[in-house]
Amino acid sequence: MKIAIWNLMRPNAKTVDRNRLFINTINKIDLDIIILTETNSIIEFGDKYFSASTKSLPVKYEDFSYEAGENRATILSKFLFKK
Repeated sequence: MKIAIWNLMRPNAKTVDRNRLFINTINKIDLDIIILTETNSIIEFGDKYFSASTKSLPVKYEDFSYEAGENRATILSKFLFKK
């Protein structure tokens, strides 16, 4: 089983090349479970993974500014989540 944790350092719509690098690298490694931190809903893998994410952050939160879709963490898994 391949598991990875990766801090994406706040991707957004302006970091297109970097976003593509994240997605291509993860697809190439073909991970079973991925935990992404400092991520964004624009990092998308379609139907390849089940996912669960923290809520998107507001534009202004705790004296920081955030881009649309930013969230603290997303877990992606090839295996269905159970309670």
